[in-house]
Amino acid sequence: YMTQAEINDVSSFSRTLDVTTAVQTFIDDVGNGTGYFPEGRYRVTTITFNNQGGVFVFGNVAFEGIATVPTDAVIEYTGHDTTFFDILVINGNYNTNYTAALKWHSISGQTPAQFVKIEHLKIQNSLIGILYGQINGTTVIDGAQSENYINIYTTSGVERAIYMNQTNGLLYINGGAYGVSIGGWEANSPGTFDFSRSRVIEQYQGGVYNSNTECIATANATSIGFEIKGGTFNQTGGAWEIAGTNLLLSGGEIGVSGLAWGLITSSTLPFIELVTGTSGSLRMSNLRPQQAGGVAQPFIETHSTPNWTVDLNNVKARVNRLALVASD
Repeated sequence: YMTQAEINDVSSFSRTLDVTTAVQTFIDDVGNGTGYFPEGRYRVTTITFNNQGGVFVFGNVAFEGIATVPTDAVIEYTGHDTTFFDILVINGNYNTNYTAALKWHSISGQTPAQFVKIEHLKIQNSLIGILYGQINGTTVIDGAQSENYINIYTTSGVERAIYMNQTNGLLYINGGAYGVSIGGWEANSPGTFDFSRSRVIEQYQGGVYNSNTECIATANATSIGFEIKGGTFNQTGGAWEIAGTNLLLSGGEIGVSGLAWGLITSSTLPFIELVTGTSGSLRMSNLRPQQAGGVAQPFIETHSTPNWTVDLNNVKARVNRLALVASD
């Protein structure tokens, strides 16, 4: 599929040639069979896995984005029933032409992008890691984009690790460490990375189910841990290390249990904030949140939101001010 010059470039990690055409042809030809990517760095503008089945195996492989015009993602996944083994690395290369490193979405008239298993996904140097569905305000294909699993998810140099906006979309993640980190953005694209819009997860609809994951946003207190505007978010086990507000909630059903939790350093920020005029439910159990920095803030800032249901069970907080505070 590749010329000898392309093979030499990829395998030697020289990273000079565009191999998009060869890679896309190979993916399409694999169909629902099995494809193996040999070790190397594959420079691509954008590639799409629209396989209706199939298995892909990666041996120390990274796909590096080199788009020169606005592009949805380095990799798009639109197929179904596909399995990815070993470590799939996607490097956005600090390239602001990309919306995301991985866009996982369904196509009208086709089986939804479901029943997918990724053994280990590693995303680097991209403003959005996983875009699951569409950016808010863009038409979302209403399909059962569910039963999708990532066994280990890790990120570095990512502004938003997961952007979830998929009707009837479910994503299950077990293990890994992902979140917000500026990495080399200032050296490679000064002024691009914005901590004030950074999130571990930004969710509008659908469902994210985390288990035994470490979620991190420690570099700047203006970062939000999880901004949930709708759908279902659930975390069981693992750990959170969030410098700013851990949960900013304006809708949805949120469940958090059994995790090691707690890093907050600003006196003006609560652990949890319920946005004024919104509704939803928050269930928390078997938690030991603790505060660093020695400053006083509420555990939950309620903003007089009577339409929220909050259920705390065996939550023992080590903070300077444990309170449900209504500020207006």
